[in-house]
Amino acid sequence: MLFERINASGVGLTIGSVGPSGAHSCVRNITFRNCTMYNTFKGIYLKSRPGNEIDTGEISDILYENIQIYNASQWAIWIGPQQAGFKGACSLLWPYIPEVACPIPSDSRKFKVNDPEYNTLKNFTGNEVSTSKYNLITFLPKNLFEQFHRLANVYFLFLLCLQSIPQISSLPAYTTVIPLCFVLTLTAVKDAIDDIGRHRSDKMVNNRRAQTIVGNEFVNKRWREINVGDIIQVSNDEFVAADIVIISTSEPNGLCYIETLELDGETNLKVRQSLEEIQEIGDDIDELSMFHAEIECELPNNNLNRFDGNLKWKNKIYPLKNDQVILRGTRLRNTQWLLGIVCYAGSDTKLMKNTNKASFKRSHIDHLLDKIIIGVLILLIFLCATMTIACTFWELSFGYYFREYLPWESYLSNKKTHAAVQIGFLVSLSYVINFSTVVPLSLYVSIEFVRLLQSKWIDWDVNMYYEPHNICAKVRTTTLNEELGQIEYIFSDKTGTLTQ
Repeated sequence: MLFERINASGVGLTIGSVGPSGAHSCVRNITFRNCTMYNTFKGIYLKSRPGNEIDTGEISDILYENIQIYNASQWAIWIGPQQAGFKGACSLLWPYIPEVACPIPSDSRKFKVNDPEYNTLKNFTGNEVSTSKYNLITFLPKNLFEQFHRLANVYFLFLLCLQSIPQISSLPAYTTVIPLCFVLTLTAVKDAIDDIGRHRSDKMVNNRRAQTIVGNEFVNKRWREINVGDIIQVSNDEFVAADIVIISTSEPNGLCYIETLELDGETNLKVRQSLEEIQEIGDDIDELSMFHAEIECELPNNNLNRFDGNLKWKNKIYPLKNDQVILRGTRLRNTQWLLGIVCYAGSDTKLMKNTNKASFKRSHIDHLLDKIIIGVLILLIFLCATMTIACTFWELSFGYYFREYLPWESYLSNKKTHAAVQIGFLVSLSYVINFSTVVPLSLYVSIEFVRLLQSKWIDWDVNMYYEPHNICAKVRTTTLNEELGQIEYIFSDKTGTLTQ
């Protein structure tokens, strides 16, 4: 049975037995989808026996999808003899049955609060993050591999191989080696400077401090030292070090306000609330150090608006949803302090799951230059082919008679036709070397210098400095400066969030 798009008020929605006393009935296979209840006495009431008798019938296979209940005066959901949900006002109700866990996939993660020995055996990811592209070992091979994605570099490498053959080259190999090495070195230095900046940024973030409970006291730990299962404290205007489940806050009813600008670009504050059953712990260090709960939740994923989990404490199970979770990268606002349990750390956090690993990117200018180079190479092939055909015909008509001065027999075929073709082939390779200047290697040197200077100009631009927050423009990748000039339209919703 499906109940969909129901808008109700007053008593609400009641499903179950209305027969005489002693009758037995069951409530099964019901789906509530996109339903809204407002100003209700009872939101959704499921019962398997009439009147005030104890419900002994079966209630099973009840599914809730997007159920919203506002201002339920007595209860939000009643299932059998048990009350579920929230009393009073609630903005969004998720399926909640006391002591019955939310469905969690079999491939879930489970950890214990304040139990580092148990959590260490699970091999959870640490809280250290890295956004850099290279390290000391991978820099040279990886950077060279990326640079030879550029068609001009591949062409000059091929040209260098031709110049190493003395029979066809009239120029020494160093005439190409020196310029090519200069371009590769310049680009490598620029990429190294960019990546050093990423390493410094990562180090600054990983060395931020957070108050963490160790034993019976707060210890000032670096972010990279925080692990899954730790209880951390976040103060007002501080960033959250990892994805955490809220225990308690300084505000009444366990409420807190967060800013998710770093996650979704929205500047308006959002509300989060801890479970009613645990918010009474407050900031009592003794109770916090003795808080040995167990949490089971879904595996790390990149969905910012969903979280499914269960918290088991004192032999009771309490479902956890997105409203009880604060993600890494959010900032606490208008709340003096907050205490939370780390559930995802480091690269497992939703912020990092939505952050693409630093990779090799090419701008529109690079792609355009590749197309131009292809056109130039086609012209080069045409010129070399024309010269080769002319040379072959000349050798067939006149060149053969010069064999007295240039003896062919020592390195060419005795047959006139075969010798002419061989000479034409060798001459074609010589023409490739002689016409190599049609591909301007100096153009790429100029582009790299322009990009480097332009990135510094952006960093030093006073007009792009925001004095109230002491924030200036920062170029993180100097190879993509010109992409700013390719933007034609900016789409924005009413919150100001940029949409791709």
